[in-house]
Amino acid sequence: EAIKVIKENANALKEVNYKAIKDDVINFLKNETNKYDIVFVDPPYKLEVYEAVVSLLENNQLLNEDAIIILESEKPLNIKEDKYKKVKLYNYGLAKIYMLRK
Repeated sequence: EAIKVIKENANALKEVNYKAIKDDVINFLKNETNKYDIVFVDPPYKLEVYEAVVSLLENNQLLNEDAIIILESEKPLNIKEDKYKKVKLYNYGLAKIYMLRK
């Protein structure tokens, strides 16, 4: 259902340069070779895969220069700010939104 909504929104915006994938994020990133400008990470909170996802993005060089990573979590995350030009944190109720610019 989520993929369908993403595609409908992209079509409504006449956006053709996007990728919406339903897969295990760790398996996907281990095999991915494309580079990304924006990565939105919103896993079920109980998975706690944030550090693994960010590490795979960095170690596998999957981010373009000036890429943005957006992480949504209910717990504070340990972000190594020295790796990013800018780190912003937004709080919305229980949700914490981290925006990291490479």
